[in-house]
Amino acid sequence: MNARLDAVCESFRNQRKSSAADDQKIEKLEKEIESLRLSHDRVVRNDGASTSQPIVRDDAVLARLLQGHEEMKLRPAAVANKRVEPLEEALRIMKQQHESALTDAENWKKEARRSGNKRSRLAASPSSQLKMAPSSTPRNAQVERPAVYPAQLVHLHTLEKLKDLKELRLQELNRRREAKQEIAKLKEDLPKKEVERNAPRSAFQQKLDEVGGSTARTR
Repeated sequence: MNARLDAVCESFRNQRKSSAADDQKIEKLEKEIESLRLSHDRVVRNDGASTSQPIVRDDAVLARLLQGHEEMKLRPAAVANKRVEPLEEALRIMKQQHESALTDAENWKKEARRSGNKRSRLAASPSSQLKMAPSSTPRNAQVERPAVYPAQLVHLHTLEKLKDLKELRLQELNRRREAKQEIAKLKEDLPKKEVERNAPRSAFQQKLDEVGGSTARTR
């Protein structure tokens, strides 16, 4: 809209420049006409009979100049009208669009206020508070749901998939950490078992082993 207004202003400036040049031409022609009229009057006063033919010539020139003067006056007006008509049409269209946008905004505000007043009246009315408890909701109540677009559904589905992948990734990392901890513990326990295995046994431990082996064989 600003670009169109700038174009309109620029065209009006150009029109003013061209009209100023045409005004200068018209002023020049008016001066020539005035000088011809003065010379014509002088000739008529000095000698009327002998100067009939020059007077005719001067009259023809004067008529031609007057006609040119009128054409010069009409030409800028016609050009200006041709230039102004599309600009006026563009301004009219922009004005209609602006008025339409204002009307839509005003209707939207009224609709929002109307819906807000309905909700506030329902929430503040004592009959509605007495008829139903705060925790209970009627089965047939119409719940206003926000409009959901397909792009939003796809975005939500993608977010859910990413969330599931993150959970699986965390579970995998926990399993790996537990496995590393078990391996480290086994590495620490192996030298201790080797030391216990290679340590000398006492006579009492040998007898216990023999008794344990004999009982295992009898069973």
